[in-house]
Amino acid sequence: MGNLGPWGWFFACLLLWIIGFPFYLAKRSEFKRINSGSSQGDQIIATGSPQTKKGLSVVHWIGIIVFGGIALLALFGQRNDGTTGIGRIASGGASSNSTSAPEGSTTATAIAQAYEENTVAADQKFKGKRFKITGTVADINTDFMGDPYVTLKGGVNQFMEPQFGFDKSSSTQLANLYKGATITLVCTGKGDIAKTPMWDSCTLQ
Repeated sequence: MGNLGPWGWFFACLLLWIIGFPFYLAKRSEFKRINSGSSQGDQIIATGSPQTKKGLSVVHWIGIIVFGGIALLALFGQRNDGTTGIGRIASGGASSNSTSAPEGSTTATAIAQAYEENTVAADQKFKGKRFKITGTVADINTDFMGDPYVTLKGGVNQFMEPQFGFDKSSSTQLANLYKGATITLVCTGKGDIAKTPMWDSCTLQ
């Protein structure tokens, strides 16, 4: 799980909520019974006035453990490029191979076709590796964290165009792009999300 990007962590948390919340609803009466039993152990402080003994419920502890574990994986889990989340923070978010020489050249269309035909084979070829990629700009946008990205034509439809992520420092260069332009990038493969090829640590050539 350490190689998940922001969207991966979002969907992982969403999946945990989908699983965990119905479990809580099914066990809610039991949790209430446990909490009501613990409330009978109220203590009297030195002044003689009653004080309720309050503490975190079982649900709170489950939430703390689950999301604490996710946070630890995000910070210390190793990515495909050999870095960890905390290492990327210390280095300003750049991956260790963001300046390494590309291992090959390809096109956005070829990448999209590869993932459409066989995701496993495409991952073995592209994931965690740096490639020079040529394609036609379909869109220039930012994700929910404000990081810019470009999609290049070649997907099976307009919603599945290969996506190429950049650091915020590249915003000035990307501001000069326009739809329909032919560009060449050097990027690191991240795999795919629902057959949409994902790349990051991109630089314009």
